[in-house]
Amino acid sequence: MPRRCRRFSKEFKLAAIEQVWGGKSVAEVAAACEVYQSGIYRWIGELGQDGKKAAERTAGLDAEFVQEREESRRRPVFRRRTFTKAQKMQVAQQVAKGRRVAEIAEQYKVCHELVYRWYYQAYPERKKDKGSGKVSWAVVEARLARNEEKGDGK
Repeated sequence: MPRRCRRFSKEFKLAAIEQVWGGKSVAEVAAACEVYQSGIYRWIGELGQDGKKAAERTAGLDAEFVQEREESRRRPVFRRRTFTKAQKMQVAQQVAKGRRVAEIAEQYKVCHELVYRWYYQAYPERKKDKGSGKVSWAVVEARLARNEEKGDGK
């Protein structure tokens, strides 16, 4: 497993990065190097393809060019989807009619937990009470008594 407080040479980091570029997965390389996957990703960000640190790669370049290049590398930001009350009610009604939750979740491209949440918001009286999660001693004694009766009846 990964160890804490270790330092790695630039050559070691470059060798690990070259393994990733060679086609191995980050998980495989991280396991072989005994580091976390995030460390491999950080090394890739630090050293890049040419093996130079970020500051060395950008030295002498126009600041505007560097900023444009960095912005182009950023991942696109996905907007959180929103659903209207009517859509949520429609989903809840489909569940109430007996349609499978997995099918509904796949159709709307949401997780099944969200489908259940919308269903119980629309029909709160159908939500089962989970209780406190604790079993009282009286319940335990009743179960033991029932088990003893079953054992005596055999």
